Amino acid sequence: MSVVAEGVERQEQADFLQAEGCREAQGFFYGRPEPLSAIAGRVGRVATVEAGPVAA
Repeated sequence: MSVVAEGVERQEQADFLQAEGCREAQGFFYGRPEPLSAIAGRVGRVATVEAGPVAA
């Protein structure tokens, strides 16, 4: 079963979860909530980098 740990706010919590085998987590430790307009450009750049070059 895949589980997402929520509310991670400190390095110690992230370390504990990783040591226990939790592979997915979210919380203020990783980033604060932002409006879509503030992150739209970053998401596009990440998707482009992960996809690699596009063949013409």
